Amino acid sequence: MSVLPHLFPANYKTKQENGFTLIEVLAAITLYAVLLGSFFSLYIYSVNTYRVGSNLLDLQQNVRVATDFITRELRYAHALQLINDHEIRYSCPAGIKNTIKYKNGEIVQLISNTETKIAYDMEGLIFDWDEERKILHFVIKGVSEGTAYTVQSAVCIQNLRKRW
Repeated sequence: MSVLPHLFPANYKTKQENGFTLIEVLAAITLYAVLLGSFFSLYIYSVNTYRVGSNLLDLQQNVRVATDFITRELRYAHALQLINDHEIRYSCPAGIKNTIKYKNGEIVQLISNTETKIAYDMEGLIFDWDEERKILHFVIKGVSEGTAYTVQSAVCIQNLRKRW
């Protein structure tokens, strides 16, 4: 009687088939890496799109606020003096003399030597006076991260009594 058949039965397989082969593991890791990379790329794209959109929104809002402020301040001015293309002096109904000007990338208002920032990230402010129609045209250009936004507007001066 031989001991060998008892130690190695006929249904014994030399290769166990439970578990994964190296090829299967590598294929799963590769697939997982491709999916993870795709999701990460989509996330980065979404974050960048949000950032660019947010910056553009801030820029548009900033230019709009400056446009509304200039329109509101100058509409009922009693006196007006265009100092240069970037600066205008005016007198409000209370008689206080104010100045609105472009200075170092900002649009500022000057009241009694006190400077108040109206808008930032600006590239320019240009005034143009139409004497015949009593209309002040102005252009505001804002720039942020390479994106430019320009607004052109006009103000009909309602209570203009004199020009300095």
